[in-house]
Formats: sequence, C-alpha cells, structure tokens
Amino acid sequence: MISAQPVVWWNGLLEAVWHVDEKSLCILDANAAAARLLGLSVSEMRGLSVLRLAATPQEQAFWSEPAEVLERGVHAHSRLLRADGTLVSVERQVTRVQQPNGQTVLLLV
Repeated sequence: MISAQPVVWWNGLLEAVWHVDEKSLCILDANAAAARLLGLSVSEMRGLSVLRLAATPQEQAFWSEPAEVLERGVHAHSRLLRADGTLVSVERQVTRVQQPNGQTVLLLV
C-alpha cells in the first residue's frame, strides 16, 4: 500500500474527501469534512476498507469492479454508512489522481 502525501489545505474544504489506495481499496487519508460526515475520526478511517462505507448494492458493485474500471472513475448518487449505523445520501465522485511523487490514488469526494 502506498501512502498519500499529507494535504493540509483540504481540511478547509466543505466536501468530504478521501484518498483511497487503488490496490487494497483502503483509505489512506481523509479530511475533516469526511470525519464529520461519517462520525469517525480521520485516524479511525486510515486503513479502513472503503467497502466498509459501501452500504448499497450499487456501491458494493462499483468497488468490486476490476482496477481498470475504478481508474475510469464514476459520478453517482449513493448512500454511505455512518459509524452510528445510519445511512447518509451523498453525491459521490471517484477520480484517479496522480500524486506529486508520481504515484496514483483514487480520490473519493
């Protein structure tokens, strides 16, 4: 698993943002808005499988796709599972992005 580059400014964003490892599908990092949205701390999210958030058949199907499908990204309406067991409706976008070090991650917004 690669490690995401530290991003200081993204904690000021209103949108929830995660860096997801392309191979393991584990969360590398998240911002403060993601922590508020899910009711988890950023440190609790690090290393967590993104499948833990995938509460709908649509989400499970997307994250089960081969790497080349995930790399193409997606923009959809869906629901995520919060720490308290409730579902929250979201507009979700997944995009493959290149880090300054040349490695790539999936950016989940």
